Amino acid sequence: MKSLAVLQRPARTVPRERYAVDRPIDQRGQYQFDLPAEFPFALKRLSCRPTDPVPPLTWHTYLELFVLLSAECRIQMGSHEIELSLGDVLVMDNLRLHAVRPSSGVETHWIVIRFLPEFVVGLTPAASDRLLLLPFYYEAEERPRLVHGGSAAAKVIYGALAPLLACWGQKDQAHYRQAGCKAYFMALLYQLARHFGTAQRFESLYSRQRLLTVRLRKLFDHIESNCLSPISLREAAAIAGLGRSRFHAVFKEATGTTLVDYLNQLRLTHAARLLMETDRSVAEIASKVGFADQSYFDRRFRRHFDRTPCNIAARQILDAMYGTNRAQIHFEYISRSSRSGGVENSGGLPLTNFLQQPTASRSDA
Repeated sequence: MKSLAVLQRPARTVPRERYAVDRPIDQRGQYQFDLPAEFPFALKRLSCRPTDPVPPLTWHTYLELFVLLSAECRIQMGSHEIELSLGDVLVMDNLRLHAVRPSSGVETHWIVIRFLPEFVVGLTPAASDRLLLLPFYYEAEERPRLVHGGSAAAKVIYGALAPLLACWGQKDQAHYRQAGCKAYFMALLYQLARHFGTAQRFESLYSRQRLLTVRLRKLFDHIESNCLSPISLREAAAIAGLGRSRFHAVFKEATGTTLVDYLNQLRLTHAARLLMETDRSVAEIASKVGFADQSYFDRRFRRHFDRTPCNIAARQILDAMYGTNRAQIHFEYISRSSRSGGVENSGGLPLTNFLQQPTASRSDA
C-alpha cells in the first residue's frame, strides 16, 4: 500500500517489542499500565506470532489508538471480533475487554498509542479540547471506530502520524521531544475528529460517556473485590446507581457485552492466568473460578481462546522443560493434534508419551 509507505521509515526508529501482558491485571481484568503523571503518553511498536501464549482479555482507563502494519489480524472486543486489514486505524474501546488475536500463520505488527485524557484537556478544558477526545468516547450503532487502510482519510491520518513516530523515536533533547510529540499528536487527534464528524454532537455525548465511566467504576471496584462471588443484576444496578432496565442498556453500551458475559470473560481470563502461572489441575482451576461443570468450562474456554485449557497448561510445561524456542515445536504438535479431535485421540502420540520420547527422536533434534 503506497500511502502506508510514509510510515515505514519513522516506524523503524521505534524499537519493536513483543506483545505481552507484562504488567499486573486485577480481578476486574484491568491492565495496570501506568503512564507518567507529568507526561501521560506512550507510543509502542508491537508484534506477535500465532503461536505466542494467548494474551488475556483486558480493559484499561487510558485511551488507545491502534494502527495495523501487517496484512491482517483480529481484535476481540467484548463478545465480538473485529477483522482488520493492512493500514486500518482503530480507536480502541478501552472499557471493553479486548485483546489482539493474530492471523493464522503470520506475524502481526502494529503501532499503538496510549494516553490519558488529561494529556489533551486541562483542569478547565475548552470545548475544542473535548472535541478532540470524542472519537474515543463515541460509538455509532455498535460499529467500531475504524478508518480503513488505503482510504483518503487514512492517507491524511498517516501524514499526521509519520512526524509523531519520528519525534518519538528521537533519543536526545527530551523536553523538545515531549513538546514535539504533543504537538504532532494533537494534529493527529484533529484529523480523527474531522473524519468521524463529531463536532455537531460532541458536548452532550462527551459528558454522558464520562458520567457513565464514573458510575460504572464503582461497579468495577466492587467486582474487583468480589470477582468470584455471584452478583445479581439488581445488585449491580444498585451499585451503579441505576434502575435495572437502564443499567442493562448502559452496561452493554459501555462494555459491549452483558453483565453475565462480562463476568464469564473475567473468570475465563483469570483461569488462563492460573493455567499459565500455576501447576494446578484444569478441574481445580475450573472450580476455583466458578465453573462447577468442567466440560462446560472446557467448551467456554475453547470458544473464548480458540485453544483448550490443556493446550495452555501443556505449553507452560514445555516452556519449563525445553525453553521457549524448542517448546514451540512441541506446542505446534499438540495444537494440531487437539484440533484433530483431542491430543490423545488424534492418531498421533499421546501427550504424555510424546513428552517422554528421547530427545533424538523429536522433530526439533
